[in-house]
Amino acid sequence: QNFVAHVPARQKLAFLLRFLHSPEVRRTKTIIFFMTCACVDYFHALLRELVDGSAGAGGAAGKRANRGKQGAAPLGGGRIEKLHGQMDPTARTKAYDKFCKSPLEGGGVLLATDLAARGIDVEAVGWTVQFDAPVDPAAFVHRIGRAARAGLSGKSLIMLMPSEDGYVPFLRQRGVVLDTLPPLAGAAGEANASAAATGTADGDAEPREDRPPRRAKKIVETDRAVMLKASKAFVSYIRAYQEHQLPYLFPFKGLDMGGLAAGFCLLRMPRMKEILGKKIKGFEQSSIDPASVPFRNKAQEKQRQEALTRKREADAEAQEDAAAAARRQRLEERKAARAKAKAQKERTRTQKRQAKRNERADEWQLLADEERLAKKLRNGKITATQFQNGVKKATRRHADETDAADGLSGDDGSSDEASQGVAGNADDARYLVRRRKKRRGKAGKR
Repeated sequence: QNFVAHVPARQKLAFLLRFLHSPEVRRTKTIIFFMTCACVDYFHALLRELVDGSAGAGGAAGKRANRGKQGAAPLGGGRIEKLHGQMDPTARTKAYDKFCKSPLEGGGVLLATDLAARGIDVEAVGWTVQFDAPVDPAAFVHRIGRAARAGLSGKSLIMLMPSEDGYVPFLRQRGVVLDTLPPLAGAAGEANASAAATGTADGDAEPREDRPPRRAKKIVETDRAVMLKASKAFVSYIRAYQEHQLPYLFPFKGLDMGGLAAGFCLLRMPRMKEILGKKIKGFEQSSIDPASVPFRNKAQEKQRQEALTRKREADAEAQEDAAAAARRQRLEERKAARAKAKAQKERTRTQKRQAKRNERADEWQLLADEERLAKKLRNGKITATQFQNGVKKATRRHADETDAADGLSGDDGSSDEASQGVAGNADDARYLVRRRKKRRGKAGKR
């Protein structure tokens, strides 16, 4: 029997908890498939608290909920195990053996990736749950095939978000018919017990179905190890979702990012390029500062505090070094500027003579340019306005070349005088032309 449950992203964890607390599920073994290894690690850490530890953690409410129930497996006792490809081989083998040897009435639960979809044969697996649809559609059949082994009966359930409803007719075309999951026997009473144990009582202002269990959020807010796993799992889920082989059935744009982040009980939205700059709806960040969340393990927390102390000291030292380096650089720049100014003022006699020669050569070049323009004017090739513009351009070009050759102008007054002389030449260009003509005439008479 294959079932489907249409569950929004923010409600999937609460739905899974109610499912695991139902008597029908607790009387058999269950394999829950996730999309990534990081998701398996995160939900394993979370469910170990919410399911395995709920009998003790739920306090008096949890004890009252479980009191007087005959034949029901206890909530504690280590029901939850995990299996994925990134685990240490020894730990992976140990977890697999423990799940295989666990008693049927213990309600063992194995959280796994598609590593467990093939090649394993566990007796008495009554349920396979697909928390996430597989990236490879061929893996669906292998997943549901882990139940009902050796002629025994079994059931499968897949949890689909509203944007993934098109997966149901796709499977129907492949011969896999999915029925809507009916209410499980005893689910109402067990749901109330689960709510009491996980801190999601009906008296809350917000309906239980509209958010993850309050105790799950509390675990993330008080245990840094779980908080880091939550962020890592969310990032891995987003990136794996983009790799779906059926993107038209699992559109990335249709993914409810805010609801998904709330379902993962995140304190802050991680910085990742896939969602950077996008407006995320439906997610409200926690008032808890992630930097203040400690490790529950005292040794880990001690190491973290020591690392933070070293980092603060290193940052303070780096800031002091940077400030000292900036001061040294400013001092060197001032020294270099003073040395340059002094060198420009203290030019040698040879440099001054060369500068004067260059200036005279530039003036003669300017006069030659003006002579050429005057000749064109006499021959009628240019107008008087064009002549004036040409003289101005030649004057500016001469001034630019003089500044480039002499550097900063105004050191000894020579540049200002040259500029004034050039300006005078520009204004009296016609006079210079007439003077040259007179000189040529006198030379001819001689």
